Parts: sequence; structure tokens; C-alpha cells
Amino acid sequence: MILEEFDLERHMQSEKQLNYEEGREEGREKSLIKHICRALSRGNSPAAIADLLGEKLSLVEAVCGIAGDFAPDYNEDKIYEALKRRNK
Repeated sequence: MILEEFDLERHMQSEKQLNYEEGREEGREKSLIKHICRALSRGNSPAAIADLLGEKLSLVEAVCGIAGDFAPDYNEDKIYEALKRRNK
């Protein structure tokens, strides 16, 4: 059995990069939720919001469906967490 040498520095750099990318993706998703909720609060339909933002209608409908539970404040952090739980 051959054991490879463990490179802690390389491992830590890899983990740091992964966390950075996950954080960027989370930020992008929360920003999208914020824009969807803003348009929703202005009375736009999910189809109009999807067209306006250039996103898939199914995604906008999913956000709008969950966001309704958080109206009228539309806390994007809570909506994001609810979406994550639903998509697991």
C-alpha cells in the first residue's frame, strides 16, 4: 500500500477556494431573490419578472411561491434558507 504525502498547505488553499466560490454563488442567489421580491412587491407576475430578469420562469415561480410566506417583508436570507431546504 502506497501512502501519498499529505500537503496541508495545498489542502487549505483548495478549501479556501471552494468556500470563496460557494460564498459568491450564495451572494448571487440572494441578490436574485432580492430582485424577484422587489418586482413581486410591485405587483409584477412571475412571467413578467422572469422576462425582466432573464431567468427561467420555473426558478422565479419557485422563489415567488416561497416568498409569499414571507410577505410583505420578503427577508431574502429566510427565503434563501427555505429554498435550500426545499431543494435538498
